[in-house]
Amino acid sequence: MDEALHLLDPLLDGVTGTPSATLMVLLGLLEDTDQSEDICRAAGELRFRIGSRRA
Repeated sequence: MDEALHLLDPLLDGVTGTPSATLMVLLGLLEDTDQSEDICRAAGELRFRIGSRRA
């Protein structure tokens, strides 16, 4: 799972502005659902990565 997240890093660099805010909301919803632990962790990790790029 971690390897897949690292592969997404170059794509996350291009996500800015309104699309990044929208993606943060969608990942937050995914993180809060009754998904598997891996999916929730991955959604949280992606939210963190996008958030750190937005700052």
